[in-house]
Amino acid sequence: MYPCANNAYAFRASYLLEMYWPSRPFYVFILFMRYKTAQWLNAEGKLDGSKAVLRKNLSAGEAKPTKPTVIMLTIIVTQTNQLSLPANDAELNALDAVEEQVADLFCQTFAAEFALTVTCDGTRDLFFYTAKVPSDNEIENEMAHLNLTYDYDFVVQEDANWDPYEILCPTPENQNTSPTS
Repeated sequence: MYPCANNAYAFRASYLLEMYWPSRPFYVFILFMRYKTAQWLNAEGKLDGSKAVLRKNLSAGEAKPTKPTVIMLTIIVTQTNQLSLPANDAELNALDAVEEQVADLFCQTFAAEFALTVTCDGTRDLFFYTAKVPSDNEIENEMAHLNLTYDYDFVVQEDANWDPYEILCPTPENQNTSPTS
């Protein structure tokens, strides 16, 4: 069960927000986790000649004007098949669990918008957009709480155009752009 679905947790969160952040209504807290109920577009294709699996949060683009910084976190897949994708269901499920842990952490800690995942060439890349630029130390300190068994790396940079989101896996509003192979 997601935390926001738990009435006792939602009540406590609402109380804490009113106490410490009185100018913001309760719905702001729920929006941090909205990726869990968002509509996602799933696609397969090729990226630089390799098979790629993409998932795009179709509602994430609404945050584009207010979140110009991207955090791209790359998770190294430990077991891959001949296409450099996760080798089996166990590996895929483990990656999905790590992805959700990271997404929950970044959405809550950095008020990030979880926008896109790309699985290709033995990695899974997660794209989060934020209003503020977190330091590498802030990200490392938060990631330490997860005790991950996967190796990862990340990069933080300005991306007001949301280039990966807009170019990879185009949706009807941005069909004139496509990834280069």
